[in-house]
Amino acid sequence: LNPNEVLSCVSTAFPETKNIHCITSCQGVTTDVGFKSTNCSDGVTRAISIFTVFDPLGAFSTIAVTPPDDAAGVTLFEQTLDEAYSKLRESALDVLKDPGNNGKAVPGPEPLAEHLNIWMSGLPGTEEKTLEALYEWGHQRFNRTIPVIGGTGADAGLEGKWRCYCKQADGQHIVFGQEHGQGVILTLVAASVKVFPCFMHPFTPMTEFTMKVVSCGSVPEENTGETMGRVIHTFRDPDGNEVAAGTLYHKLCEEQIQKKLMPPPLEADG
Repeated sequence: LNPNEVLSCVSTAFPETKNIHCITSCQGVTTDVGFKSTNCSDGVTRAISIFTVFDPLGAFSTIAVTPPDDAAGVTLFEQTLDEAYSKLRESALDVLKDPGNNGKAVPGPEPLAEHLNIWMSGLPGTEEKTLEALYEWGHQRFNRTIPVIGGTGADAGLEGKWRCYCKQADGQHIVFGQEHGQGVILTLVAASVKVFPCFMHPFTPMTEFTMKVVSCGSVPEENTGETMGRVIHTFRDPDGNEVAAGTLYHKLCEEQIQKKLMPPPLEADG
C-alpha cells in the first residue's frame, strides 16, 4: 500500500484527526476476530487495519524522528521531543499542567507527565538507540522512565520493504523506509486516565528447532565475521551446514513453525 495514499484516505475518513501513526506488517493483520489478509488480482497480499482512539480529554502528539547517532543527534532528538511535548500541552487539561512550566522551551515535572506514554514504531536497527534516548529524555525532563510500547516494521517477504509513516501533529506527512531512509514514528500519549503497559509474549517454545549462530555483526550489508551483533548472517543448521540466516529462518517459518502454530488467514471484510 502506498503510504501517502493511506495517509490521504485516513485523513479524509477522519478529518478532525490531527495525528495518524502507521507501520507496515507481514502478510496481513491480526484483529479481534483473527488474522486477515486479501490476495489481490495482481498476486500481492494486502491488508490494512485501523486502531482509533477517542479521548476528548486526552492529549496526543505524533512526530517522525531519526534515531540519534552522536551527541549532536541526541541534542536534536531531545529538542524534537521537547517541541512535541509542548504541542501535547496545548490540548491538555489545565488541571494537569503546572503553570510554572508555561512558556518554557524545556518541559519539567507536572501531572501531565505522569500520564505520559510513548507509542513507538520503527524500522529494523532503529530501536535500541531510540529507546536509550527516550529513557534519558524522560529522566532529564520528568525524573521518571516514560513507558514505551510499539514494534518494528515488517514486510511480506523479508525484502526490506518495511516502512513507518505518519501525519504529524503539525500536519506534515512523513515516510521512512527504503528510499526515504531510516526513522522512527513516535506518538506521545497522555490519556485522560492513567494507562500502563503490560507485556504478554505470544511465543510458544519449539525446542526441536535449534540453530547455532556462526557469524553476525552490526550492519546488514556485509558479513564481517563478527561473533556479536544484532544482524545475524549465518547459522549452523541441524545437519551441520553453514546456511544464510534469512534462508534458514524463512524455511523453518514457512515449512514448520507457521504450519504448527498459525491458523489459516481469513479473508478481509469488504
